[in-house]
Amino acid sequence: MNIPLITHRDILADVIHTNHRVLMVLERMGIKLGVGNRTIEQIAETNGIQPGALVVIINLFCNEVYTPTANSHFDYIPDFLKYLKKSHQYFLTEKIPAIQRQIQQLVHLLHDSKAHMVESFYNEYIEEVTEHIEYENETVFPFIEEMYDAFLNKRDTSLLLMEYDIGIYDDQHGDVEDMLKDLKNVLIRHLPQTEVGSIRRRALEELFELESDLSSHTRIEDDVLIPLVKKLEGEMRSMSKLV
Repeated sequence: MNIPLITHRDILADVIHTNHRVLMVLERMGIKLGVGNRTIEQIAETNGIQPGALVVIINLFCNEVYTPTANSHFDYIPDFLKYLKKSHQYFLTEKIPAIQRQIQQLVHLLHDSKAHMVESFYNEYIEEVTEHIEYENETVFPFIEEMYDAFLNKRDTSLLLMEYDIGIYDDQHGDVEDMLKDLKNVLIRHLPQTEVGSIRRRALEELFELESDLSSHTRIEDDVLIPLVKKLEGEMRSMSKLV
């Protein structure tokens, strides 16, 4: 569901009433409820978050047609990274295992070769998405953090940029969402309807929710964070030439 464009002046409680999915953003940003009648800007400042960064994340998470921009707000980078890291933790420890349990239950009830294929396919998906997340956590995010720290402290990044740059990540940034679409298709089109329908329905609802969450997650990376880090790299290269 799309909602009107959210601004830093909006009352956070009203935004939550408009779209409850905002609760997921708040949890990942460490914002607790009991928000009163405070605006997004007031809540962000109370929690040590850049209001502009929080507005971008909420709009991206809740509005499929929102066109994000962070311009040259390098100070948004820590908040984007915080959100993405918390999302990774949620995917790996909560959402993906919960869907796996539902699929295992479905397979147990169906006793069908196609059902076992679904389980195998989902296990393959888990391996792929885990590898993708580990690469971001262990390589990409530490690089961005080091670049941002060097920017704040005016340190030379020539050696760092010789070892890695965000373009490498951009080129290798595969889409882990396609497998979910294939999996949903099998559940919708091809598995025989011999089990209690609510089990399959719940599994599909979880898959649709995961797909939507991953889509907004990818948009934050592709449409906001990567362009912002590319600008930061350009700034750092210019600074290195002046030194």
